[in-house]
Parts: sequence; structure tokens; C-alpha cells
Amino acid sequence: MRKLLLSLVMLAPVSVFAAVPAGVTTALTDASADVTTIGGVILLVVVAAAVISFLRRVIH
Repeated sequence: MRKLLLSLVMLAPVSVFAAVPAGVTTALTDASADVTTIGGVILLVVVAAAVISFLRRVIH
């Protein structure tokens, strides 16, 4: 039992990579670009809202 546990612990950090079709890689890259674009737009909207809020406080 001890040898079995020891062998499982030793094999745990081993990672296995499977061949991924090129279409999947392309789709993941495109999705990553889309997420980055959407995140940038959301960040821009939040910053714009903060600036407008700050300017309204300064004016009043």
C-alpha cells in the first residue's frame, strides 16, 4: 500500500499533452483576442464613469 501511494505521489506532477487540432488553437486565440477587446471596452467605460462622477462633484 505504501509503495502504491508513493508511486502516485511521484507521478502526480507529470503532465500529459495531447495533440490539439489547428482549428481549436485558432479558435482559442481568436476568443482570447475577443475577451481582451471586451475587457478593454469595459475598463474604458468604468474609467469614463469615474471621470464624469469626479467632474460632477467638482462642478457642484
